[in-house]
Amino acid sequence: MELLYKDDPRRIGPFPTVGLLGDAASRRHGRERRFVAHSASGDRTLIVTTLSQEAQTDTACLTRFRFEAEQAQRLSTEIPGLVPVIEISSVDDGQPWYASPFVPALSLPDVMGAYGGPLPLRTVVTVGAVLAETLTSLHERGFAHAGITPWSALLSAEGPRLASYGAVRSAAPDGEDRSGLPGLVSESVPPEQLTGGRPRPLGDIYSLGVVLSYAATGHMIAESEELPVSLQSLIAACLARDPARRPPASTVLDELMRSSGQWAENVHGNRPSTATVLDGDASRAGSLLSPGWIPKRVCVALGAQAEQVLAAETDPQLLALHRAAGADFESVTVAGTHGPTGSARVSVGEGHESGVTATSETATPPPSRTSRRKLVTTAASGAAGIAIGGTVTWMVTSEEVPSPTLAQRLAAKKTPRRRPQGAPPTPRWRFEVPGDAPKYAPVTHSSEIAVVVNGSAVHGVELRSGKQVWQSRIRASGQPRMVEGGSVLIPAGDMIALNARTGAVRWRSKKFRKGGASPYVSVLAVDGSTAWFTIKEPAGDAPGSGWTVVAYDVAESSELWRRPVPAGTTGGHLSKDLLVVTASKNSSSAGKEVRSAALVAFDRRTGDVRWRRDHAGPVAGSMMATFGDGRLVTAEGPVLRGYAMEKGDKPQWRLETGGEEGQRPQFGPPLVHGESAFITDVSQAVHAVDAEGRVKWRSPLDRAWTATERPPDTLINSSGQLVLSLDEAEVIARDARNGSVLWRFLDTPRRTGGPTGWRRAAATDDLAVVVSRNSVYALPLD
Repeated sequence: MELLYKDDPRRIGPFPTVGLLGDAASRRHGRERRFVAHSASGDRTLIVTTLSQEAQTDTACLTRFRFEAEQAQRLSTEIPGLVPVIEISSVDDGQPWYASPFVPALSLPDVMGAYGGPLPLRTVVTVGAVLAETLTSLHERGFAHAGITPWSALLSAEGPRLASYGAVRSAAPDGEDRSGLPGLVSESVPPEQLTGGRPRPLGDIYSLGVVLSYAATGHMIAESEELPVSLQSLIAACLARDPARRPPASTVLDELMRSSGQWAENVHGNRPSTATVLDGDASRAGSLLSPGWIPKRVCVALGAQAEQVLAAETDPQLLALHRAAGADFESVTVAGTHGPTGSARVSVGEGHESGVTATSETATPPPSRTSRRKLVTTAASGAAGIAIGGTVTWMVTSEEVPSPTLAQRLAAKKTPRRRPQGAPPTPRWRFEVPGDAPKYAPVTHSSEIAVVVNGSAVHGVELRSGKQVWQSRIRASGQPRMVEGGSVLIPAGDMIALNARTGAVRWRSKKFRKGGASPYVSVLAVDGSTAWFTIKEPAGDAPGSGWTVVAYDVAESSELWRRPVPAGTTGGHLSKDLLVVTASKNSSSAGKEVRSAALVAFDRRTGDVRWRRDHAGPVAGSMMATFGDGRLVTAEGPVLRGYAMEKGDKPQWRLETGGEEGQRPQFGPPLVHGESAFITDVSQAVHAVDAEGRVKWRSPLDRAWTATERPPDTLINSSGQLVLSLDEAEVIARDARNGSVLWRFLDTPRRTGGPTGWRRAAATDDLAVVVSRNSVYALPLD
């Protein structure tokens, strides 16, 4: 710790400052300053973090810093590996800050300085595992840290902790070049974020790789041969320039736990005494925090820091010198002596009044209470085991553990209902689907049940709690659909309708089962109790004969009508009066394959053909949508087209997307709500278009972090207020009125691999149920 520089603040908010944590290097390598300060009542010692003076000249930066502090305050109550934030500045405070309880802790560079070089492999692996576990929990909640550097990785007796939450985001908004900004450690910032990309979880993995490299070698980007053999491939994967090639935090944790070997248990075979709790389960990485994970020299340095802080807050002569130094000198450094007297030496930097050295003794406290100085001195000499648990470090700065106030107890139990503006929601619950990952979007019944299918079973999950209430061993082979009356239609070997509340079978399509005389091919649409699907009847002599569309009332178990359709009909779309089916066709022209589509419109009630049309481009059933007045919008590669659906004539308008450099232009499926169609293109820009083809708004989104080959899926909540986009990494919510991005929920699935990395979802008025590989979670949309 250093005493205050001449231009350092003597008070931040309500807190008188005592000293500054870190050395000159910390000032150069961070936008934040951590001051030791008294609480307003004077009975506790805090760390108050604020921006450097250079950063405080940027008003927008101050706003971003305050927002990130609000996020950190909420998250630190849920995730033990983050430095806890117990109080933040108000919006009226010109100098934003946030406060944390003081616990002796050293940044990674200070730890290596105390140790004398790169750290032992055991310490490196332990630090990496604990930080990876913290990031796993953070990423599962949809957040990215965006501030990990060797200077924000702190080691304390309680374990490694992460500070500087959101430092990259507060430094500059997305889309602006962040390279060379004062205080940002460029080597620690992922390359995609340096060029303005939005911070995402896989960016944290890059920064974690920098921390591991630095701890093991002293170099932030070390050559492979410098690294320990057991960590070479893992660190190389973390430092991949392409985010898609970096492993998720859970995989990093797995690899480091495998590397830990015998350190995972105490040498005596006992359970670790310092395990923490994440998400209600015992921390895996906490098992590595057994005696010896911190080198002894680092233990001494932690004790010395505690002694320095205590001396600065209690020694009258030292405080007098502190005030004099603040007025007359640029720098005063405190160096604690580690003898039994507990004295403290203060040396004034060179170039000022020479020979100024003060040594002082603190008066012995009354015998009825243990001396804090005695505890600190014992810890500094290694006898109290300051690096083994959190009890001693708490006693360093408090005569006794204060009882929490009623407000503090309530805050610990309850998360505020209203999120800060721009903050993504916290998942209400998370359910892990056993077996293979679901391929299809879930469906919801009323506000009660979400139905999720994979290749081995159908699962009924309670929307309120996320608990599975039933399971049916049906091997689904297509998208489930809700049927009027509380049934869910499951395409499988047969088409099966299940009771959404209980999972009981209500109807089974024995007549159209796979392998039968008239097997069904695909479900085209469902509305009310009617399902429209294609079957293949016994083939005749004509090519493609036997393909038929059937309208079937599931509730009554009765067929309404059937009509022939073109071979290959697998897509369909409903309007108020019509069912439009599509069939893809391939032909050759001038030696090139040409793809086209045949469209047929049937009267929904009678099955009469209203019109037929051949399409020049491929159109799947899911790539169409209908406005309330019957007009049709189709997405055909990079082109949107609008038709008068009742007539089936030529397009009335067209809209084209150019995409981004290096991407094949392409629109995703359109989705209509009210008077607008919402369509996302491959660059992840969302377009709102009316029935006349007029663009109401276009909301672009940066894609600097990775490339994509297909547009994200688009979803609208039942009230029509939110437009949700879902891709392989996140859920993005926009205001349906103007396209403004309201929040972005970043998600790292707990399992890797699987058939698809793309999120799929169903939305009610106030909840989105998202499938992310084997994870299903509920995002509040309030």
